[in-house]
Amino acid sequence: MKRKLKFVIVGVLCLLPAFCVVYIVGNHINGRLFPEIRYGEFPFHFEYELDGEIFSIKDIIKIEFAGHGRGYFGFPHRVWRSTMSSGGCERRDIFQDTNVPSVLTEGQYNMAIWIWLDTGWPTYYMGDTPSRFCAPPRIMISEQVPFGTTGSVTTSTELSKAQLEKYFGIVILTWEFSNPVQNRLRIQ
Repeated sequence: MKRKLKFVIVGVLCLLPAFCVVYIVGNHINGRLFPEIRYGEFPFHFEYELDGEIFSIKDIIKIEFAGHGRGYFGFPHRVWRSTMSSGGCERRDIFQDTNVPSVLTEGQYNMAIWIWLDTGWPTYYMGDTPSRFCAPPRIMISEQVPFGTTGSVTTSTELSKAQLEKYFGIVILTWEFSNPVQNRLRIQ
């Protein structure tokens, strides 16, 4: 028994410094990785039909490298600043309603829902694929449900084109989004 305990203690004492070295070196290197391509413009065109009326959204997403920031546990990450040519935001509302039953969770009643176009994350377009925060363009639904006696909680989920048409009568006519760049990271 004492032999096993000694083995565990020695193992922990050997692994702990190794883990610390990997953490420090990884943190140092990641904070020095810079993208080759630091600016990009990505046009898109999204058109849909709702209640017989056609709506069109055309814009250009402008993305620029803004340096490094600190995330969870102090890990450095690349920061991208994005703007739209029109001055609008990356989230475009398509449909909203109040006091409706949920189409995603049976038996749930929503205080409000929003269906919106997420034009994609800057990390996606700039080829920063090692990032955990890297989502392509998609249609999202946010549902606000009662919580407790006076509060509420809002959750968001991606919707498929079939769900969009089946539950809300929204038909996507045009879905044209720019492809991401092939970017490489270099130590500087």
